[in-house]
Amino acid sequence: MPPEPPTDSASQFERGLKTAGFLLGPALALAVYAWNPGGHPPEARRLLAIVTLTVVWWMTEALPLAATAVLSSALAIATGVAPVRQVLAPYADPVIFLFMGSFFLAEAFRKYGLDVRVARAILSVRTFAGSPRGLVAGFGVASATVSSFLSNTATAALFTPVATGTLDARAGGSDDARRRLDTAVLLAVAYGASIGGLATIIGTPPNLLVAGFLERMAGVRVTFTGWLLFGLPLSALLLVMVVLGLANIRDVIAFPKTTSAQDLMTGAPSAVSDAQLRELKLRTEA
Repeated sequence: MPPEPPTDSASQFERGLKTAGFLLGPALALAVYAWNPGGHPPEARRLLAIVTLTVVWWMTEALPLAATAVLSSALAIATGVAPVRQVLAPYADPVIFLFMGSFFLAEAFRKYGLDVRVARAILSVRTFAGSPRGLVAGFGVASATVSSFLSNTATAALFTPVATGTLDARAGGSDDARRRLDTAVLLAVAYGASIGGLATIIGTPPNLLVAGFLERMAGVRVTFTGWLLFGLPLSALLLVMVVLGLANIRDVIAFPKTTSAQDLMTGAPSAVSDAQLRELKLRTEA
């Protein structure tokens, strides 16, 4: 279901918060500048005031977050905190371009439905679709695979409706067994999305930040292949441990497999189509 529109009271509160933050930010920045806690030199004193303004505006969203971030850099230049080249140099850091490349790749995956096709290809394997244990493993593997190139949140948003639709199609078993299977599959989606982000350097933003810090502070340059050689085995090991732990929840393995579930995952006439998967994903993201 689409999210409900905010009520008038909520909208008024949000507008009031933004207005208060917009006025409070400069006031606090001037107060901090006048107080100068710690007795900082002039440049650091001005920088502390800019940081105060930025934090207040970020917390209250007086301006869009990105606009506040760019404004803080402009203020640092205008107030003489640092030269232009020094302030703007981080914007041209290779890690930033790697961020951009990973975002472009993720958007291309979503735009052309490649994430849905990869997910369906993995989940259509009969080994995964034929038993409850295979179902848990299939969703874990599929979630981890897609998450190695997309963000964890986007991956979870893609697989959650697919998982719930698959579980609803399975018949038989006690209510307790069904509940345990539901828990195992949905946890496999969540854990797989987090674990898959470790596999590649673009799997999740913290990986890129760590690579950037290592290069700047330790002089160690981490390549995509270098990270893959370290991250992929670690992700695979963690995924195996998670799948084995979830698949051995009591009563889950004893849950009976059914034709409808098999058809749903293997592309038989009753299977969910690519368009339906994409529609489910979009409804979840909304």
